[in-house]
Amino acid sequence: MNQTEKNIYTRLKNGEKISKTLIPKTVFNSTFFENILNVKFILQEKSGRGSIFFVNKQKEKEFEEFYKNKFPDTFSKPCQNRIESTAQFRNSKTRTKSQDSIFFLRGRHLTINGQEVSPISYEKKFGVFAVNNATISADKICIVENLSVFMRAESLLGNEFIYMMKYGRVGKNDLMNIDSNELLVFNDYDETGIIEFLRIKENKNNATFFIPKNFNELHNKYSSEITKDYRNYKLIEELVDSDLKDILYLNKTTNRFLEQESLLINIQSQQQTEQVHAS
Repeated sequence: MNQTEKNIYTRLKNGEKISKTLIPKTVFNSTFFENILNVKFILQEKSGRGSIFFVNKQKEKEFEEFYKNKFPDTFSKPCQNRIESTAQFRNSKTRTKSQDSIFFLRGRHLTINGQEVSPISYEKKFGVFAVNNATISADKICIVENLSVFMRAESLLGNEFIYMMKYGRVGKNDLMNIDSNELLVFNDYDETGIIEFLRIKENKNNATFFIPKNFNELHNKYSSEITKDYRNYKLIEELVDSDLKDILYLNKTTNRFLEQESLLINIQSQQQTEQVHAS
């Protein structure tokens, strides 16, 4: 069950008669709807050229039990988080929005809610620094997609950036709370990563997509086979940026893509070699 289904069943429970044309297909074609119609918890009646649905007065108690069973708990407002979503729909992933906007941060100096902060001091003590629903300002910011790269990004891009990783997808509201002179986006080099960058670019004109100078060499050596169903290369024709277009074209012709972790392989190997020599 989700919020759309709950809205329809709540209206029925409240005594409304709902036209068939106003019931979403996902609800009308569901097994739940078919079942309660078959056992006559709700009735169908012709109305003009169409039909309407309403609760059977003789089976109101049965419908009430059905409703309580499908929606165990009810909040006065639409669910805001995974907890409320589980309570209402027995599914943590049906929520329409989240109250939390958590960013993990790495770097030296930035401003959070108007206060100067040094994340590196917290990193040294506790390993990680995070904020929730905060305005973030820094001269250079790099949004990193994956955790392993986020934790080591400075070894690749240096200490000038504030590195950010969102718990969940970076939304429009998040971007409104980020202020920087330079915004670098470090995603995987596939259709998903590029589409995510383009969405960020729509809200932040100064956003750029990080592409290493030896990209083709890395792609040839470390790229992975594309196995997902998202291979819709129509995006190639729509792209204006020639570098992004070249990446997707290379993916298409080789059926392979480069994950951002690949950029750290040589650096990690070098660090391990240095540690051996030092010992």
